[in-house]
Amino acid sequence: MSLWADLISENPMMIEVRRSRRRFFGGGPKGAAMIAVFVLGAIGYLGLLLLIGYASGAFSPLVIVMLQTGIIALAGPSLLNAAIAGEREKRTWDLLLVAPVTRAQILVGKFAGAMSNLLFCAVLFALPIFICASGFARTNLFALGLAEFNSLSFGLFVCGLSLFFSARCRRPFMALAISMGLLLTGLIIYPTLLGGLFGGDQLSGDVAMLLHPFHAQSKLFLLERDLSYAYGTPWDEGYIGISPVIFTMTQSLVFIGLAVVLLVWAERTLNWSDREVKFLPKAPHA
Repeated sequence: MSLWADLISENPMMIEVRRSRRRFFGGGPKGAAMIAVFVLGAIGYLGLLLLIGYASGAFSPLVIVMLQTGIIALAGPSLLNAAIAGEREKRTWDLLLVAPVTRAQILVGKFAGAMSNLLFCAVLFALPIFICASGFARTNLFALGLAEFNSLSFGLFVCGLSLFFSARCRRPFMALAISMGLLLTGLIIYPTLLGGLFGGDQLSGDVAMLLHPFHAQSKLFLLERDLSYAYGTPWDEGYIGISPVIFTMTQSLVFIGLAVVLLVWAERTLNWSDREVKFLPKAPHA
């Protein structure tokens, strides 16, 4: 069986994609809570559409992509904190031990379930992005496409990070706290501390912010102002940072690579024992 068939087309754990949809409308206390979240999200979405319609042409569609990225940063850990840790907490982990599935199939199925929700979020954001892009005079479709690709690649990384810590923790809350803590540190605290360190040194700031999606997406605003920023560096205007296209593409590929590394790391160190959650695989016996 090919790798694609084993992990995707013939993977019984792909049922997680359907299960992730049913959680919004399931019964019981959790089902009621998810319906409440869904209703609040729908109200926020309608509010966003009304705001964009009222302020037509007032701001770039890149702002909406950045909002989408922020929601992904919050939603990823919330969707995956209980993916593995929850199985341990509910004592259903033993059922997966005897099921005819591999560790890789389990992780890919959980990952696909969360990513399907994030892709659904991106589809919902397509409408406000389109409305905003239609009314904004300086819309640059190339920059918009790069920003969307960067946002989705960041989503892959967030899901990989969240699933990794869910596999390493015994309790979902601990996995959620670690993932959210790392994202909060990387997205808010770290750039705040760096702001006073580099000052106006754009090149050093770009290198230090290589893994910050909002920094990459904010650089794409330069393309709306002048396409000469795309691949070159217009030194005569005082800009000496990394070009927006190169920076954004590099960051997006790094996010995808890190997501793969985290998934492989989780699979290699996933321990079937409920009392062992080590980060490194056991050394083979001599």
